[in-house]
Amino acid sequence: MPTFQYDLAEMSDFLNLVDDSIEQIGTHLDAARATVSTLLEQYSGSAAVAFTHLHQDWQDRAQQHLTELGAFRAYVATARDNYAEALRANLDMFGS
Repeated sequence: MPTFQYDLAEMSDFLNLVDDSIEQIGTHLDAARATVSTLLEQYSGSAAVAFTHLHQDWQDRAQQHLTELGAFRAYVATARDNYAEALRANLDMFGS
């Protein structure tokens, strides 16, 4: 029977990287919103309206990707936790 081994520490490190990425992306999205808000205080007309719609579409898509990245992070965390629990159960049953 084949055996599988997972690097739980590496999975935790990966989760930390994903967490950092989510935080950084969120910070960049907030900064872009603030910049656009400042810009639009001095910008008007049909071009400003078009820009506002395009920027909002971009923000919405970026937020959707961020949400999906969060879901991916949750899947990896669940996998890591399940593998850790399986390892603990196997050690309890069979010893080290």
